[in-house]
Amino acid sequence: MALRKVVKEGDPILNKVCRPVTNFDDRLAELLDDMRETMIHADGVGLAAPQVGMLRRLFVVWDTTDCPDEIPEDYEYKFIDFINPEILAVTEETETSYEGCLSFPGHTGAVERPVGIKVRAQDRHG
Repeated sequence: MALRKVVKEGDPILNKVCRPVTNFDDRLAELLDDMRETMIHADGVGLAAPQVGMLRRLFVVWDTTDCPDEIPEDYEYKFIDFINPEILAVTEETETSYEGCLSFPGHTGAVERPVGIKVRAQDRHG
């Protein structure tokens, strides 16, 4: 695994439409593993492929379901990979929280999101 450079604000790739993933191979697995490592190193909770310069429809998120309040040094992170995700449904109820973005360092803001969402996606094996 290797750290990838996180694309920053102003890079045109962040405004482009991504292509679907069609090859579920070792290169995809390497990209996902690199994104996981990059996200942890950058202290993030999610990372999309365009944020590491790849125009592909995929993102990874840290699965915090069973996460302790304080992360021990030997903590084994769990992740969820979303490949070719499609939003199927969202709740009408929303909540607002303060968030940041690895591509916009130093910026945080109030973001309103649905309380629930239903997504269909593929995993690294298709």
